[in-house]
Amino acid sequence: MNSNRVARGMDRATVRQKVNLREYGFELVARVNRWLLAGAIAITGGVALLADHAFHSVRRTSEAVSAKRATVNGASSAAASASATSTVGGGGSAVGAASAPTPAAPSPSAVVSGGS
Repeated sequence: MNSNRVARGMDRATVRQKVNLREYGFELVARVNRWLLAGAIAITGGVALLADHAFHSVRRTSEAVSAKRATVNGASSAAASASATSTVGGGGSAVGAASAPTPAAPSPSAVVSGGS
């Protein structure tokens, strides 16, 4: 097959030059693909950071939960200290009963359809 190229007017130097040019093109395409991939990853990370700063509802939710826990813990410690005071003071169970929440009344039984 190489003899056919030589017969058509292409010598070995020209063939080698074209092969080298093709190899250089492959290397260039591979290098460009690597840079494009790295750029896409960097842009994706940047967009993720922007979205995190714009929509940081997780932080708000966690702050609200921790604030609610602090309020609940503060209320339970206040109720515990009030009940301890009423117990130590002796006889005054009305103070402990007034601060304790009343249990909800039982709801009437619901009718369930499809039962046998």
